[in-house]
Parts: sequence; C-alpha cells; structure tokens
Amino acid sequence: MKKWIYIKPYIYVSYSKIEPSILLYNTKNGSYVITDDLKIIELIKELHYKENLGTKLVSEEEIKNKQIEQLFQLDMLGLKRYNQKQIKPVQLMPVLHVVNDVERQKIEGTIGENVLKYLHELTIYVNSECKNDCSFCKDANKQFLNCRKFSDSKTDLNVRDLQSIADQLNYANLIKINIIGGDISIYKHLLDIPTIFEKHHTIIHYWFWYKNIKSTILMDNIELIVGFPIDLRILEDTLSLLQNKFVKYHFIIHDNLDILKAEKAIEKLSIANFKFHPYYDGNNMNFFMENVFINNEDIFSEVIPFQKIFCNQSLNSNFFGRLIVDSNGQVYSNSNSSEIGHYNDQFVHIIRKELEENTSWRILRKSSPCNHCLYQFLCPPPSNYECVIGKSNLCNIYEESK
Repeated sequence: MKKWIYIKPYIYVSYSKIEPSILLYNTKNGSYVITDDLKIIELIKELHYKENLGTKLVSEEEIKNKQIEQLFQLDMLGLKRYNQKQIKPVQLMPVLHVVNDVERQKIEGTIGENVLKYLHELTIYVNSECKNDCSFCKDANKQFLNCRKFSDSKTDLNVRDLQSIADQLNYANLIKINIIGGDISIYKHLLDIPTIFEKHHTIIHYWFWYKNIKSTILMDNIELIVGFPIDLRILEDTLSLLQNKFVKYHFIIHDNLDILKAEKAIEKLSIANFKFHPYYDGNNMNFFMENVFINNEDIFSEVIPFQKIFCNQSLNSNFFGRLIVDSNGQVYSNSNSSEIGHYNDQFVHIIRKELEENTSWRILRKSSPCNHCLYQFLCPPPSNYECVIGKSNLCNIYEESK
C-alpha cells in the first residue's frame, strides 16, 4: 500500500554542518526532535527537493520506524492516500523571502528609498556632565542603555541641534525616544524636549541615575538607573518624589548577592516595575555563565514562531532600527560599533550607510561555532554582551548538541 508522505508547513528544519544530524521544530506547539537517523535525514532532505514538491511516495514498510512514528505523533509529518488516477499532491512550505533585501538593493543601487521607515528607536545623549563617579560609568553603556559622563570634556546638544534632529525625522516610524546623559537633570533644555518632538507623537523616555532626581522633575515615563551599593535612603526619597509618575527601575547587577539585595529593596519599597541588567566587569564570568548564558531549556521554554526564526536569519532584532546620537553629534547604530556619521550628515544618508556597511543592524549568528549549531537561528541574535565579552556564543548549547 503506497502513500504520499509530506512535512507539515509549520516545521522548521535545521541540518548540522559538521555531522549527520537534523533538528525538526514545530513552530505551532514548540515540540522538537533531534535525530542522527540517516534514513530520516535523507527523507526530510528529499521532501525539500524542489522537484518533489514537498511530497514523496512511500510504502508502509518504509515508514515503520519508531522515530518516524514519533514525527507523526508530534504533528510534524503527514500522510495522504495514493490514487493512481490523481495527480501528485503539492505541499507548500515556507521560504524566507525578504522584499527589501539589502544585498540585492546594493547591487541594484536602490538603497535609500524610504529608509527612514526603518528607524523606530532613537537614543539621544543630550549632555555628558555628571557629579557622580560610578565605577561602571565608562563602559556600562556598552552593555545596556546607561547614563555616561565624559570627565575630560563637556558636550551638550543645544536647542538648534535637537530641532534639527526632530525635523529630519518627521517621516520616520519612531516608536520610542530615549533622552539620556550625563546627568540630564542639569541639562538646561530638558523641559523643551516635549515641544521639540511634539510632531512625532511618540513616547519620550527620560533616563536618570537615581541619585540625580530633583523635585523639579515634571516629566513622566522616567527610567531610573540603580547601581550598587544602593543608598536606600536616597532611593526611598526618590520614590517619594516620583510617586505619581510612571517609573521603571533598572538595577545594574554584578553577582548573585546584588540580586538578593535588589530583591530586598524591591520588596521593602514596593517597587512594581523593574528590570535587572547583568553587568560584565571582567571578573564575573561564572555569574554570567549561570545567569546570562543560554541553555537548552532556555531556547525551548517558549514556542518560537516561524516569523521569529526568519527574522533571526535576516536581521538583528537587538539592534535593527535603533540609532544613538552622542552629545557631540556623532551617530552610532550601536554602542559598540564605529560611528556612521554626524546628525548634520542627514539621517537618510546615515541609515543608508548602516544598511550598506552593516555595523550592527544585520549582524547574525553566522560565525563559528554558531554556524555549525542546529539551534543557530532558534537562538536570539548576537547582543552587546557578545561584543563586550569577546565571545560569539554565550551558551553551552553548541557543546551540548555535539
């Protein structure tokens, strides 16, 4: 008895490049199978050959295999009845197709058309001055959004600078604007910012070091940075000043003890909206391996849709669509990349340059060992931590899958 076997259209398949093994992942329910069975590997490959149109004629003997039976049970493979009088069935499978593929546009010379639509988040360092001397001030911003001062120079963006930036981005798809420094509480144009960007109809977030909050702070959407050791008295006073505003607390964490201290402060002060940011100081790799590095269970803890997998194959969702303007006017696509221009160069040209040179927006997991791993595009894309630590894979997954 012959039957048509086919692979379900929501199954993602990944082949090992160094040994005969294959991963099948169900993007609907999160189930997955990893096998080194050569018969199954060859079967899945044949189903993906263009000339087979996603189906293959098999006998009942050919599919009497425990792992193939498991693939049926996990809704990965299906069967259709064979009828000599009917034409061969066709099984359509998803294929990555990027409409505005950058590499193709580079060849065609069409990069630059409506590139402002790619920009959805803008971070502006409006000043560089601060009276505090935090131990992590110089490099924490390389790992996550954080305030930063320059001790050797003072640079401020003036109203004309901000207005020029705002005017250039009238047609951008800005969702979020981050205003950060230095200490932005001493920035003399702080209260002018909502008016300058009023045409954008976007949420402006104001980033403060928790010790720099003053009673004159009038704006909402405050992002409060908290580091260790925490001065609970100052933090409590800050909460009192901001009690009627929307505030998110960002705790900079070095080790497990910091987590315990942060949780204690959160409980004592009844803080509801917060986020922990692990900080790599060069001496806490064990902490990162325990709390930041990805393990097998992390990858499969939630269902990963096909759309996200395709996204991981084409762009870096950690960086894409984001730009940083420094207080000296220089523009970066990422805090660890080289500058790609000055705001006076016009953002249209700056975004085009980033798309062409790719300093961060399209950095993917294509280097070793990620390019050998079955989970290559199931993992989130490279982040700032990889850049700072100098390790391309912050995980144990590759070693586990070998």
